[in-house]
Amino acid sequence: MAPLDTGVVKFLTLLGLLLLTGSFFGFIVAVLVSWLVGFLYQKFAVGRLPAPANGAVIITGCSSGIGHDAALHLASMGLKVFAGVR
Repeated sequence: MAPLDTGVVKFLTLLGLLLLTGSFFGFIVAVLVSWLVGFLYQKFAVGRLPAPANGAVIITGCSSGIGHDAALHLASMGLKVFAGVR
């Protein structure tokens, strides 16, 4: 039999502790509520938010990566972008 991965062992240990302490039910409820809130937000709020017509944003970390891409994308949408770079 192959040894278990350390991540699996940690997960099973956490699951066992949750079951032993009686907080497993609370954990499941928290996960379900979190999923439900995210689902409802995606379904009802995201599609109804207006696209920004004009305005300004401040983005830090625009030298590269996500900050750079976000600055370019928002500038192409017509927003004024104040970019913080090194």
